[in-house]
Parts: sequence; structure tokens; C-alpha cells
Amino acid sequence: MVKLAINGKIIESSKENTILQVAIDNNIEIPHMCYDKRLKSYGGCGMCVVEVEGSSKLMRACSTNVYEGMVIETHTKRTHDARKIALDLYVSDHRGDCLPPCTLGCPARTDIQGYVGLIANGQYIEAVKLIKQAIPIPASIGRVCPHPCESECRRDIIEEPISVATLKYFAADIDLFNEKQYIPNIANDTNKKIAIIGAGPAGLSAAYFLRTKGHNVSIFEAMAKPGGMLRYGIPEYRLPKDIIDREVAIIEDMGVKINYNIRLGEDLKVKEIQDNFDASFIAIGAWKSSSMRCKGEDLNGVIGGIDFLQKVAKKDLIDLDERVVVVGGGNTAMDVARTCVRLGVKEVRVLYRRTESEMPAQVFEIQEAKEEGVIFDFLVAPIEVTEKNGVASGVICQKMELGKPDASGRRRPIPIEGETTYFETSTIISAIGQKVTLGNIQGIETTDWGTIVVDELTYQTNIEGIFSGGDSVTGPKDAIDAIAAGKNAANVINSYLNGHIVPRFEQRLIRRDDMTISDYPDVKSNPRVQNKIINPEIRKTNFDKVIHNYTEQEALSEASRCLECGCKDVFECDLLKNIKEHKIDTNFEHGEQHRRVQIDDHPFIQRDSDKCIQCAQCVRVCDEVVGATVLGIVDRGFESLIVPESCLPLSETSCVSCGACIDICPTGALKERLINSKEIPLDFDSTDSVCTHCSLGCLVTYHYKDNRIYRVTPNNDDGVLCVKGKFEFEYINSDERITEPIIKDSFDSSKLDKVGFILSPSLLNEDFIEIKELANKLGTNYIGTTVKNIEEEIDLDKLSRRERIDLITSSSSIYKQDLNSGGANKANLMTGSEIISKIKSGDIKNLVLVGVTVSKELLALVDGLDNLIVMSLFYDESLKNADVILPLRTSIERSGNITRIDGKNVEITKVLDLLSSKSNKEELEKVFKLSY
Repeated sequence: MVKLAINGKIIESSKENTILQVAIDNNIEIPHMCYDKRLKSYGGCGMCVVEVEGSSKLMRACSTNVYEGMVIETHTKRTHDARKIALDLYVSDHRGDCLPPCTLGCPARTDIQGYVGLIANGQYIEAVKLIKQAIPIPASIGRVCPHPCESECRRDIIEEPISVATLKYFAADIDLFNEKQYIPNIANDTNKKIAIIGAGPAGLSAAYFLRTKGHNVSIFEAMAKPGGMLRYGIPEYRLPKDIIDREVAIIEDMGVKINYNIRLGEDLKVKEIQDNFDASFIAIGAWKSSSMRCKGEDLNGVIGGIDFLQKVAKKDLIDLDERVVVVGGGNTAMDVARTCVRLGVKEVRVLYRRTESEMPAQVFEIQEAKEEGVIFDFLVAPIEVTEKNGVASGVICQKMELGKPDASGRRRPIPIEGETTYFETSTIISAIGQKVTLGNIQGIETTDWGTIVVDELTYQTNIEGIFSGGDSVTGPKDAIDAIAAGKNAANVINSYLNGHIVPRFEQRLIRRDDMTISDYPDVKSNPRVQNKIINPEIRKTNFDKVIHNYTEQEALSEASRCLECGCKDVFECDLLKNIKEHKIDTNFEHGEQHRRVQIDDHPFIQRDSDKCIQCAQCVRVCDEVVGATVLGIVDRGFESLIVPESCLPLSETSCVSCGACIDICPTGALKERLINSKEIPLDFDSTDSVCTHCSLGCLVTYHYKDNRIYRVTPNNDDGVLCVKGKFEFEYINSDERITEPIIKDSFDSSKLDKVGFILSPSLLNEDFIEIKELANKLGTNYIGTTVKNIEEEIDLDKLSRRERIDLITSSSSIYKQDLNSGGANKANLMTGSEIISKIKSGDIKNLVLVGVTVSKELLALVDGLDNLIVMSLFYDESLKNADVILPLRTSIERSGNITRIDGKNVEITKVLDLLSSKSNKEELEKVFKLSY
């Protein structure tokens, strides 16, 4: 043993250990990406360098043994700089997307790939939970969001982007109209009081996220109802008020209190907020319509677009001409025009100073307005509102032409000298923009544009403890921008209340910007599932919603189109972790990058060489631990590449599909390939249990979301699984599982005597015990199993080598043994052949098969039975002669014990809970108690 010091800590260790081993054993963090205790030290990643007293060189901790008196520093400027150089090199040739472009295009950074994938897998409530990590009102925002995420969607390279917004409110509506809605976990009460000014998107968002942190949140809202511009600025046919009410009710159920008809500066003073709350967030919207800046706009008959929509929302009486002119080209102008149509106006005309292609309104809004009869006049700008008897009588417009692009990228409208046109009307609605009206907010610094001055990264105003975000800071923007501001500000405010303010920051990520159609050679065209829209002649007569929700099948189909651009290893990637910790600039000019093309057709393993950092852990674990030696390195330096043997596709090599290469890979270069599920990068829940495929009882960890398993890994560092243990778990996720009893007309409940059982050796010990108890109640001892005598099949001497992969993959006798063969033998059951003999002799007239296939031999005996009762995972042709078919609960779906092949009992932990009954015995009891 030797004594050494790491970062000043005196440690005693064996001189056979490396610095990294000693550090790990003593919970001292040294960055590394190519170390595994099962493998010989390689030192390839360059991340574990440390300074050793007396050495002028940096030493690699993974390959340097400790010695007496050694003094080590793990985090110095030299080590940091060296690690940064290594990481810069990795980033320079790492082609991938840490996060998908859709998420980066969303102001709220919603995990779009995640929730779209969950929808594709039928996990709608899990999708809502994920959405609500970024957007607390998804049903509302999904209906009105301009979905900038879709502009970034790479599916558009192939044909059309994913319909992200529609999928969002499809899932959100399922939760919203459930008997019980999802409410996030609320942290313990902090006794901190927070005031939110405004119950619009920004205010509701901030309140939601602050409440989840355990703070006491009170909202003060100037209007009589919540929602802000979502309620008062968006028509009912686009966003039903009932949706807003339901989503706000959830926030209130979380414990947020909303106080209405209280206006900041009038009913509530800034000083009162300071005195009575630990922090506050001002989220006042842009409620004032922008001026047209033309003569006569103050006349009666001229109304602002937002003022008009607010009156309609409040059901105020509005006097409209039979001809209405709407000025503007954005979504508000479209909302105003289409609302006028629904109010019975005979002629609605939209005036816009540019052409249709420059209109900021969404294309579908313009199209739907046209279908409803709205007339569009382009290249005209109001210069004067005319008067008759003190009331507006029309508008004179300057004719325009387009010049060079302005700051917005759109071509600038230029007046055509001497050319005007006139539109006669007594109702002119100006929908050219909005402004913020803050009122009397004493002491809070504002800009010349009437918005609040804040620190860009902390949302702090000039008054400590008062924060602001949304339209009150940025001026009018989309609701999703306000929601993002509320969420980000909530995180900052929470840190402020915890005593150390943490500014908002953007993650350091790697992304690709050079994708083309050539990157998707195997992706077939699959057009977007279009929204079904109500006939314009019908929809324009009322304020009912104009778009039908997706059906479930439509949503599943649309969600399945996702290309899964984001890295599936984003939650576990060691490279990304080190990029963040060392603050690596991922946006620098990379220079030459590899763009490798490979055959990726292995049934279980996905390979992406462009994400490989050449650490060679996959090569070494395949050779040194598994013994398959399927992978190797070719070429040197920048051109080095890890390839399968003989440069063949991995599927054509001697790969044993153990997945050890996946489990050891530090990046997303190697990942599992799922068959029945959409592959989603998620922060999974996990449970340690035992592999259920054979009687070796390998220890595994199941990774899942709700009731769907996504990954299986060995739950100890030195474990290696076989192909079944690693990959063959998706039967659990299958939609074809039998989940409810099937009772056929042929079932004769009056003849339930002379019962016999044949049990699968894959059941738990508890199943054997419970079903034997049931058999005793039924007065029968005829309980058999299909397992053979273990001594006939197994050489017990081999069990001492059970951790070796060649044992699992090549020993067919062990491979054939079912999960609990040992337990079945210990249960002293009859053999299957003995049960069949009892059927032939007439001693058994009711046969119960639990997890056992109906064989040809049994089928030949069915006619002699009164009833055939089968418990099974799936329905197949062999069950057509069964009178009762019951769902079978697997060993993954309950807790208990198995007896491993070496005679040791191993505890099984329940992972999922897919079936309603507690046990297989309970399901059988229902039949024999005639409870159907």
C-alpha cells in the first residue's frame, strides 16, 4: 500500500492501481471518455490528464500507476487547457445534432422529437408531461402557435414538415378532457411569496413553473378572466375559450391564486408588491393598437384591431357598416376580417401595402380568409380617413410599388406619385400592430417605446426583486415567445429566491446545417396528414372551431413521420457532458469534416461513424470481454475509422448481438435499434431486476417511460447480456398483447370439475405456490410443467463461468432453459406427459394452460375436454379451440422470486403494470368463481 494526495486529500491505495482508479474509488472526478475497469488502459481520449508534482508533463490518469508520496492535482489551468484542446478536436469532426432542429427553432425549447415520438408510440399522457416541461398550456398554444419549429423540420427536405402544433393539442386535449388531468409534482413549500402581474401566456407560464418549485404564487389580472391575448385577442373559432378555462383551472389546482380586475399602478401599487412579496414578475401584454398615422384616424368608425377583437370576446355590441375595411397583413388582420364575416358583414376588404407574398400572416390564414369571401387589395396604404357628419365615410389610399428589401427582409413599399384609390365605408379597423401600455408603474425604468428595461439574461428590472418578461419587455411577439420568457424568468427568479441568481443561458450543442435529400436515401415520401377543415360556407356563419382534431389513427400516422434528427444519446453522452463542463464553443468554423457512408442494416444495432470519437472502447470490449473480435480500426490519424471485420456490414459479420459495444460507447455512435417502438431520446425511469429469458438470472436494468420499455442494460459494470436479454423485450410493448379476458360461448361454467393445470417454467415461484393453492381449493393435484429435469440438460460445472458471453451464446442446453426452470423443478410438479395421460384417461376434463402453447398433441385431445382455459400473452391460431382466453402477467409485471439454474433464489422487481389483476391466480379465480 502507498500513500498519495489528490487535490490535497491524503489517500491510501495499492500501487497496482492507476490514478484514475484511485480517484473513482474516492469519488474524485477526473474527466474521461475511454476508461472501463474491464479493459486494459488505452489513454486514447486525452481527457484524464492530471498534473503530478515533480513532472513537467501532464500524465494520463488512466495509465499512470500511483506511488508513495505522489501529489496530484486534477483541475488546473494546464489540465483544463489540454482537455479543451482535445474537445475542440472532437467537436471539429463530430457530425450530429445534440438536439433536433425543431427544438432549437422553438422559443420555449420544447422537446418536440420526444413528445412526437411518445405520440407515435401511443403514450399520449407521457407526451403531455414532456410538453409541460416547457409549455404549461399546450392545448391553447397548439391551436394558435405559428410553429416556427415546423420551419426547421427536416422532413420538409423530403416533402412536408411534421404537423407539430396539431400533434401538440391532440395529446393535450386527451389529457384536458380526461376525468383526471396531469398535474406536475410540486416541491415542498418554500414560504416564499411571488406576485405575477398578468394572466396572459407569460404570466401563466411563470406562475406554473414557480409553483412547481414550491413557491406561493398569486397572479393579479386587470381583466375579468384569464388568458390575456389568448382570450381577448384570438377569436373563438381558432381558440375556444373553454380550452383556456380548462388549462388555467389546472394551474389553479396546483395552488396558484388568480385575482381579477386588479390593474397595476391603479389597484395595486409597485410599492405594495415590494412590501408584500419576496419577488414579482410583470407580464403585461401589448393591449394598445398601433396608429395608422394618417389624417382622420380619430373619427368615429375607426377602431383598433385588438380593441375590436376584445369587444367581440366580451360580447359587447359593435356597430359595423355592411362594408368593412381592415388595414394590415398579419394574423390579427386575418382574425379581424374573418370575425367580421362571422358577424354578418356583407363585404370585408383587407388593405395591405405590400404584395401577398410579403404578408406576415400565416399562409393558411390568408387562404381560409379568401375561402370565406374576404377581398384583398395589395400595394395600397391609407393616407386619410374621410368624414361625413362627424363619422368616418371612407379611406383614401396611396398606391404603392415594391423597392429594395428593408430590415425585415421584405421589399420596401414605395409610393407611386400621384396615384391613389378610395374605399367607401364607415367602419375601418386598423390591425397594423400593437403597443404596450404599462400605466403608472412608479420607479420602473422603461424604454422610449414604452417597454420595460430588463437585464437580457436575468429579466431583472432596475428595482431588486422585480422581474419582467414577455410583451412588456419585447413589445408584441407571438404567444410562444411569451411562454418561453415566463419559463426562463421563473428559473431565474427561483435562483434569486435561493440566494444566488443564475442567468438564463443557452446550451452548448453540436448541430448539422448541411443536410440534403441525399442524406435520406432510404426514407420514402409520406405526405403530411392534412387537417380537416369545415366547409367555408358553413364555418363562416358561426364561431365554432374550423379545424377538426386529428383522429387517433391520423395522429399516430403523422407522428410516425418524424425523422428523429436529435441524438438518441443526448441524456447520456459523455462528449456533450464535457462540452458543457468545459464551455466549448461548438459554433466555430470546423474546416474539413468526414461525411461517411455506411451500410446500417443490423437488426439490433445502429451505427453512426460520424459521431465516433475513435476511443476504441467498442473494439476492445468486443475483443477483451466478449471474445467476438468483430470490430477493428483501419487507417491512421484523421482518417482512422472503426469498422466491422473485413469492412463488411455489421449484419454480415460474426457479431453475437450482445450490445456490449452500445453500452460502453461514450457518444451516440452506437445505439439500440427498436422494432415496435419509435426511438426517442428521453430521460428514462429505470428499475433493476433480472433478465427473464433464461434461467441464468442475469442482473439487468430496464429503462422505460410509463408502461413501455425502451432499453435493457446490464446493471453492473462487468455484465454482458445475450441477444435475448439485450434486445428481445419488445413483446412487452406489443399492441397485440391480450389485456382482457375472452370468454367464448362454448365455455360451460356448469362443468368445472376434474381440473388439471400445465404451467410454464417461466412463471415466478409465487405463481407456482398460488396456483397450487388454487388447485387445492378445486380438489385437484394434477399440476404439471413443461420443464425437463435439469440434470438431463445442464452441466452444473459450467455455471461457474456464467458471466462469460461464450457460455450464453454457445451453450444451447443452458440457452433452452426457461426463466424459472429451477423453481419449476423445486415445486415438485408433474410432467406435461403425465398430465396428458390424465386427459386421455378422463381424469382431467378441464385443462388450464398457463403460459404454455397449445401443442398439436393437446389439440388432438380438446374434443374430450369440457373446457380449455388458456392464459397467454398473444392470440394465435392455436387458441381458436380455447373456451376461455386470459391475459398472462409476465415476470416483468410483478414482483417475486425465481430459482436460478445454480439453485439460488433471485428477487424479481416489478417494472411495469400493464394488467388490471394483481396476479395470474386472481385471473383464474374469476373463472372458477363464475364472476363473469
